[in-house]
Amino acid sequence: MEALIKIHPEAIKSLVNLSWEYANNNLFEKCLLCDDEKEYIKDCIKQYYWAIPADKFCEISGQYFDAFCAKVLHAKAYFDKGEDWNMIDPAYGFLLRFELGSSCLLVKEI
Repeated sequence: MEALIKIHPEAIKSLVNLSWEYANNNLFEKCLLCDDEKEYIKDCIKQYYWAIPADKFCEISGQYFDAFCAKVLHAKAYFDKGEDWNMIDPAYGFLLRFELGSSCLLVKEI
């Protein structure tokens, strides 16, 4: 018989809150986000962490957090390169397509 492994909801909640604060402080602090947008982004972050296999959660959740922060900093680096880059709607573009890479966060101004 195989043991059923569950992730405590507070573990996910803690990672979501830390990730949201990190992203908000580095990317979204100048964006005027409504509460619905913030909740949507947090929900996307939650889905990112729920994708971690339960039996590996303790082992690799830190790696997921590190990867999340690295992508945020990567996006920030592009954003900070010049005034001709603008953040697209963060509620749509940020974590909805997180796995595609941080370049989806930016659009070139024409």
